[in-house]
Amino acid sequence: MATTYGAPNGLDLSACSVTATGGSTVQTLADLGKAVADNATAVATASSDASSANTVATQAGQDAANALTAASSASAAAATAQSTATAAQAAAANAVQTSQAGVANGYAAINANGYVSVPVGSNNNATVIYGDGADTSKTIQSWTQRKLSNGTTVINAMVWGIVDSDNKSALTLSGVDRVRPANNGISDLGSAGFAYGNIYSKTAVQVTSDATQKTVIGSLADVSYEDGQKLAAALFGLDTCMFQLNASIAEKGADAARLHAGFIAQKVQAAIMAAGLDPAKYALWTNSPVYKDEVVDGSVVQSPVLDGEGKQVYMQMLRYEQILCVLFEAAKAKISAQESALSALTTRVAALEAKAGA
Repeated sequence: MATTYGAPNGLDLSACSVTATGGSTVQTLADLGKAVADNATAVATASSDASSANTVATQAGQDAANALTAASSASAAAATAQSTATAAQAAAANAVQTSQAGVANGYAAINANGYVSVPVGSNNNATVIYGDGADTSKTIQSWTQRKLSNGTTVINAMVWGIVDSDNKSALTLSGVDRVRPANNGISDLGSAGFAYGNIYSKTAVQVTSDATQKTVIGSLADVSYEDGQKLAAALFGLDTCMFQLNASIAEKGADAARLHAGFIAQKVQAAIMAAGLDPAKYALWTNSPVYKDEVVDGSVVQSPVLDGEGKQVYMQMLRYEQILCVLFEAAKAKISAQESALSALTTRVAALEAKAGA
């Protein structure tokens, strides 16, 4: 059993010399306590620094991971950009192909003949719109120009759309001396089913009549030309009709529709057939099929107009100047015959008068 001895309290031993290692190094207890305290502080500081270093290392690792992810994304974006650039370069290389001028999904271009080829849609139709239809104060204009032989460039023509005083839209030409087809006699104005309403002209229509352009078959003044005599007699027997156009009646009413003087094509046809002739041989009478515009798969196409029995509708038309020429010759023949008869009658009367006077 241990024995406890009483010891003095409150002693100052800081000046006592001790050795912490049992070696020859001696230090006081105060110095040893301070060294222990300093070591404890150093350990605490080292531990704190280690903790901070660990936090920094962890953040650095996260930053490195983020940097790696960003680098991977950047690499993928660069690859995509390279692919896009390659595709764009290939598209650019194939962008302008002469075979694509004026075709579906193509581009507008001027060809070797100086014509503008306009791109068309998948339905092979193209619509070119000029101007702003919503702004009625603007006109739709298209200008052309040409260079004279002396090198001067001049405005050659202007085309624009306006609205006339009667609220009718008008396609107006300025600086155009004439409108003509590219070749002689290849183009028409209108058709049987799409005729112009009116034609206004300062002078009479000029018709090709040069001898070099014709092969003469006969003369209506020649009594030996039998078909000519039959045709003249047939047309001379026609009655001139007074009529109103059904379209005018529908638009203005029967009271306001104007009266016209002329012939009925069906009666002209019947008169020629009654004379034993074929009306289709004579250009003074025409019989043309009628068509209408329809939209099929986005394209405007012409389809035949059919009657109630599903048969093609035809439109009969007349060339009045040719009919009048025949009537003129028939009238000349009638007048000549009447003059001959009158002359013979005058001679006979004179003879009778002379005989009676004797």
